[in-house]
Amino acid sequence: MSDTLIAALIGIPLALASYWVQASLARKAETAKFERDNKREVYNLFLTALVGMGTTKVGTADNSQFSRQLLDARARIILYGSSEVVESLSQFWVHPVLDNDHAYESLTQVVGMMRRDNGAAISENFGEHVKTILFEKFSKSGTLKSR
Repeated sequence: MSDTLIAALIGIPLALASYWVQASLARKAETAKFERDNKREVYNLFLTALVGMGTTKVGTADNSQFSRQLLDARARIILYGSSEVVESLSQFWVHPVLDNDHAYESLTQVVGMMRRDNGAAISENFGEHVKTILFEKFSKSGTLKSR
């Protein structure tokens, strides 16, 4: 058997195997990026809609728009969110009215899970910071409590 034929018999399967491995890794990376991007988008939509609902008067067109966005975000979280985020959100959604510390803590836990799901760290006082950033003004004004 000639050296060229032996090289071809060894080289062609190796080249095909190399192509298959490279294509497989590229598909996995593309899928991971798609999932990561969807999570970021839907978690952002959820928080934006939630805060928007809390800052607008019930019954207004803006409030209705934020309500529709929140419904869309909830459905998409079920599809794209991690099981931990879905579980945490379902626990919050049993009593979603933000009228007590337990409700704020429950929602803050959901936000923390969303951050972890996106690979971000959580500080020791994360819950207090989230509550202040998202809700402090509204909890004092009563906007969220009126629901």
